[in-house]
Amino acid sequence: MSIKDAGSGGDEEKVLNDSMFRFGSLVPILALTLFFAAVLIGQSRQFYGALGSLKYISIVVFALSLARFRGATILDFFSIFGLVWFFVFSAFFTLFNLFGARDILVLFGYGVCILCYIFAATGSEDVREALRNFLWLSSVVFVLINIPQLNESAAFSFYKQQFSGVLSNPNIFAGLAGFYLVFLFESIFNMGRSKTYVLQVVVILFLLVFLFAAFSRGVLLAVVFSLLFSVVKKGSIRLAIALLLISSLVGSFMVVFSVNSVGAMGSRELFEDTGRYDILLAYIDEILNRKFILGTGVSIDGGRIKSELSYFDIILFSGIGAVGFFAFLFRSLYFAIISGRQRDGDWVAVLFVYIFICSTFEGYAANVASLPSLFLYLLAGLLYSDYLCSLRLKSR
Repeated sequence: MSIKDAGSGGDEEKVLNDSMFRFGSLVPILALTLFFAAVLIGQSRQFYGALGSLKYISIVVFALSLARFRGATILDFFSIFGLVWFFVFSAFFTLFNLFGARDILVLFGYGVCILCYIFAATGSEDVREALRNFLWLSSVVFVLINIPQLNESAAFSFYKQQFSGVLSNPNIFAGLAGFYLVFLFESIFNMGRSKTYVLQVVVILFLLVFLFAAFSRGVLLAVVFSLLFSVVKKGSIRLAIALLLISSLVGSFMVVFSVNSVGAMGSRELFEDTGRYDILLAYIDEILNRKFILGTGVSIDGGRIKSELSYFDIILFSGIGAVGFFAFLFRSLYFAIISGRQRDGDWVAVLFVYIFICSTFEGYAANVASLPSLFLYLLAGLLYSDYLCSLRLKSR
């Protein structure tokens, strides 16, 4: 065989491998799409609680699909040790307080999420691109299916007058709306005009309408701080000041509205009887009784409160294991803060900050069966991968 023939064969093999790789890159997107559909259906008003097992199956398929993208990147020992510490103690307390197979399923979900972190941290640019494409497409779907709900009375809470779209819970709806809003804002702010620029702006406008109609104060606060993080990180101090002033005015309105509307129809008292304040006190009391060491495990029947306050929930169910989770969490936040400005992947850092802040008021960090919960681990992995890339660039 001639040298020319050999070269042609090599080119043909490369083209074949590239086509296979592009086909293989669809698998994680399809798995995430299945997970996304299962989450929306399971949290909808009509089918609440359905397809719970499908969410875990799709997460497993997604994690396995990421394995083929693994490179030779060295993992962050500090984060891995923290996650293993967290998982081991969570498993111990769960098995010790075992009451049903569902507890093992949830525990298994944490293990799969940790695998997703590992695969994302050692993956390639194709992982990042697959996640970006999924977020863009799913944001459009999210908006399209919720626009008709603006005319549905069932989509509004009668007491709190909060919009929940197709979902049964306005806070979950607001969390997803803010999740997509931060992603699209950062994409436009960082990437500039593109072929889909007009469509992105339209989607953002609808997400803003959804966000204020849902009126979740914790989500609004998380959106503001993550966007502030975005503009300050890029040196846009004037824009950051303007955004801060606007958010301060909105925040003042929210507080005045909450205090003055006590007892009225549609009121949202600042500390509702069934709200986070009483739950916070219950968490503190239970954690103090356990002396910060013993956890309940992920079993609800074992004494876990399982509410919107993620970080207290983690301390309660994992006990001493929570130290490892927070080591991983703040290590990833460090990578988000120092992530390079020159990359087009700053949406990773900003979206991580959003989930980090939102988990203070919502249940994302202490959950494994929601979109922001899964992306907490995926984004942390990408942040570490970005950190290693920046080190390589500096060493040249």
